[in-house]
Amino acid sequence: MNRLSRYAAFLALFSLAVSVPVYAHPADRAADLKTAFTRAHHLQRGINASEWFAQSATDYSAARTDRYTDSADIALIAKLGFDNVRLSIDATPLEQWPHGKDGLNTEFVGRLDKVVDTMLAAGLAVQICIRRTATSCASRPAMKVWTGW
Repeated sequence: MNRLSRYAAFLALFSLAVSVPVYAHPADRAADLKTAFTRAHHLQRGINASEWFAQSATDYSAARTDRYTDSADIALIAKLGFDNVRLSIDATPLEQWPHGKDGLNTEFVGRLDKVVDTMLAAGLAVQICIRRTATSCASRPAMKVWTGW
């Protein structure tokens, strides 16, 4: 395993380990840690899909996101041996209209759901990273989701 792969594996394991509740009973905590490490064990080769739903503040339209990366690209990612994808999402388009009952943009969330479902169907684990942007506000629904992760 090369140095970069070891570093990525360490970060994945560390992220899972620190997400285990610290207030749990010691026996529960041990079981939670075992579960976290078991889940992280298969994350060997990851790829970052950062600019698909993030870092493009001027255009998150369906026309752009549907052609930026498609199901054939996702299938190729899996075929090349990657087992997980980090999908970054800017918070701003989550907050734009039309809003659903949860206060998030239903059309944008629908596209994200389709993408995640396609990745999961291809056998890929998905890590979602919601990014704060200059136009995001901590009191908005997307920021409440972001700060809860």
